[in-house]
Amino acid sequence: MSEGVDSRPDFSLWYLTDLMSNAAIEVDKYIFGKDYDMSNIRRLAEVLDKYKVKGNERSPPFNGFPYFQLIDAIEKGSKKRIGDCSDLALEMKLILLELKDFPESSKDPKQLLSFIVDFGMELVRRRAELFDERMQDRNKYRLAI
Repeated sequence: MSEGVDSRPDFSLWYLTDLMSNAAIEVDKYIFGKDYDMSNIRRLAEVLDKYKVKGNERSPPFNGFPYFQLIDAIEKGSKKRIGDCSDLALEMKLILLELKDFPESSKDPKQLLSFIVDFGMELVRRRAELFDERMQDRNKYRLAI
C-alpha cells in the first residue's frame, strides 16, 4: 500500500481506491506469474469482512462504506441484479471466499481482477462526482459574494 494510507478511515473512497489499485496489481502479477505480495488482497478481504451486510437487514447499514458502488461493481461484472440485502450478503460472502484464500482457492483470477477493477472504477467515479459537487458549491459561494 502507498505510504500514509493507513491513516485514513478504511471505508473512505480515497483509501479504498488506493487499496483497489494495489490489489489489482497483485492479482495481475499473479496471473502473469511474477513475484507477488498478497497483503493488499488480504487487507481488502479484512475491509469487506468488517463491512459485510447481514441478509436480514432492510438496507445496508449507514456506516460510511460505499455499498452502492460495490453493488454497481458486482452487477457490472456478473450481470447479476442485487435486489435486496440478502442478495448483497450472498455476493459479499462469495467475494470474501475468493479473497481470503487467494490464490489457492481461486477458480478464475481474471474474474476476481475484473471485479477489483470494476469496484475501483466505481469508487473513482464517485470521487469525481463528489469533487464536482464541491466545485459547484465553491463557485456558487464565489458568485454570491
